[in-house]
Amino acid sequence: MHSNKTIKTLLAVVFVGVPLLVQADNAAAPKSEETFQSTCVKAWLGRDNTTKDKVDYKNFGEQYCECASTQPLQDSAAVDKAAQVCMTRTLLHDALNSLEEDNELTGASEADIDESCHDRWSLVYPKMDDRLKQVATSYCGCAKSELKTLIKNSDNMTDKEYDNKINDIAASCAAQLAKSNSSENPAPQSGNTSQQ
Repeated sequence: MHSNKTIKTLLAVVFVGVPLLVQADNAAAPKSEETFQSTCVKAWLGRDNTTKDKVDYKNFGEQYCECASTQPLQDSAAVDKAAQVCMTRTLLHDALNSLEEDNELTGASEADIDESCHDRWSLVYPKMDDRLKQVATSYCGCAKSELKTLIKNSDNMTDKEYDNKINDIAASCAAQLAKSNSSENPAPQSGNTSQQ
């Protein structure tokens, strides 16, 4: 019964629909990037007041909104795509930044990376239902080994290459999650009249 739209809803609308939808409405009016950023962060902060770590939550929102400011937001499809791209990227960047702040990045195990990834999901969505927990587990599970390999090779990369590789991992894991979700719940075929 869950479709690819469900995963997009979980990754985009539930998490961040308010900030990007506000921005999509404001995109038509000529406004500066700073106005976009401040409006997006305000919307981000207004979406959940139950988070325990307000500073980390705000930092995450600022990173998310910075990403969103670089994405095209001309229509609802573009807004949905930007929400998914920015959420998945920010989750991984913030998870690694958190490990780095704790001086645990270079020695981080896959379990440490997985835990940090789950912590970021919990920060963004503190009241996850079972379905969302499954999405978080699948996403973090996909990313952890690739991130571990990235960390091992990071001394041979520029900061830009490192950031781009995180973005690539985020895109790959989001696509894998969407594909897995759609194969578990395939759309009805044309002419299929069987009842479920």
